[in-house]
Amino acid sequence: MMLLSRLLLLLFSISAARLTAQYGCTDPQATNYNPGATINDGSCVYPVTNYTLPLKTLLSTTLNETSGLVVANGAVWTHNDSGNQPRIYKIDTLTNSILQTVIVGGATNVDWEDITFDGTHFYIGDFGNNANGNRTDLKIYKFPISAIPAGTTVTVPAGQVGIIHYSYEDQIDFTPQGANNTRFDCESIIYRDGELHLFSKDWIDHYTVHYTLPTTPGTYEALNLETFFPNGLITGADISGPGVILLQGYESSGGPLFFWLLFDYSGGVFFNGNKRRIGLGSWSGAGQTEGVCFRNSAYGYISNERVSASIPARLFSFQVSQWLQPQFLPVELVRFSVRPSPEGALLEWETASEQQNTGFAVERSDDGAAFREIGFVPGAGNSATRQRYRYVDGAPGGTRYYRLRQLDWDGSESLSPQVVLSADTGQLPCPGNALLLSDGQHLITGFTEDATMLLWDDLGRLVWQGRLSQAGFPELNPGVYHIQIGDNGPGRLCARSVVVLR
Repeated sequence: MMLLSRLLLLLFSISAARLTAQYGCTDPQATNYNPGATINDGSCVYPVTNYTLPLKTLLSTTLNETSGLVVANGAVWTHNDSGNQPRIYKIDTLTNSILQTVIVGGATNVDWEDITFDGTHFYIGDFGNNANGNRTDLKIYKFPISAIPAGTTVTVPAGQVGIIHYSYEDQIDFTPQGANNTRFDCESIIYRDGELHLFSKDWIDHYTVHYTLPTTPGTYEALNLETFFPNGLITGADISGPGVILLQGYESSGGPLFFWLLFDYSGGVFFNGNKRRIGLGSWSGAGQTEGVCFRNSAYGYISNERVSASIPARLFSFQVSQWLQPQFLPVELVRFSVRPSPEGALLEWETASEQQNTGFAVERSDDGAAFREIGFVPGAGNSATRQRYRYVDGAPGGTRYYRLRQLDWDGSESLSPQVVLSADTGQLPCPGNALLLSDGQHLITGFTEDATMLLWDDLGRLVWQGRLSQAGFPELNPGVYHIQIGDNGPGRLCARSVVVLR
């Protein structure tokens, strides 16, 4: 009887779990977002999105064929591709100077295409295979960063360098295929969960295959886990601490550039979650982008090799926080607002979690474009609990825009959305108890039930209007909203902006 009761309880639990679990698109930025979904099924569809890469600096002419990028112990490293010396270079991201040149002892550079780092060891992929598609000497060099001596030009001893030899488990034909005519080229490698992950560059069909390899030197077959159609040639990859993968590439030789953001995946594979494509403009603008790396969870660098005198080797930066949900960012900011107080403009914000957070530089602008720092609030460092912050700007009135520049321990940074304290004629800032909540509710007191409210999104679109007593207040996606409230009493008109992030 006891066993039967347990079986019935188990069956009931499974049935209840099936009833409560709902599959769908869980990303509010997607066009098919399902607010009722509890499990992401990878079905999210996104609007066409384009982005211009900000130029960081020119690269040294020594790096005209830069091919891979990685951040290791706070420094940025790169290397050149086929036919160059077996060297990696520590570079200054503010200038075009090379800080250190490291020769990899015992190695050769047949076609180095990418580099990754596991926290203690570098891995350099000598797996470029576009000449004929028939290489049988594919390899990945591995050595500890601790083996790099001090000095400007140094050598890692050959005895410190291990080699991972491999072939692809699904490649059986090794006859020459001719230039740029193979499915078994590769230019991308990342480290994740104790394994190396490779993404192929398919010259024929423009798919990419995700392969895995062990990290221990030896001879292996790379395992084919999954396939994705990026509609282009993948030339670089990296992964952030929270697990966001960036795959960059171009559609065809001289064609449009792009990168894909992969996030909210599960089960040890990467292509079953959200996949968002970001267009980067024409090849004639940024050249052939090759290397990519995250510096923190949302900010990083992309490099391009030299094409001509008009397209030299350069380093660009990127910021992807605007396309990610808070759990994939270094600091999970869940609320940020501004309101008047007797002391001045009161800024308040909350975080749900923090990773290596130095703190927040508070910035102000009179026009929403040119910002300057007016104060700094230290962060909690690492935290998994909710943290609340406040800052008072005692400057005299006028319309004021504010934002937060969050700084990590390694010096990287990310920007919050802007909020504005309005000083329009006839409109007073709404009191502190006028709040919007992401679950479709509002907490607004101090006005009669007949008071009217108008709600706009940050693009100036009217989202809702009506009386405070009305039902049907909308559920809000994360973002910045502007509210105006008024009733029939004199001076009872106010305006305020608030950020709803979750």
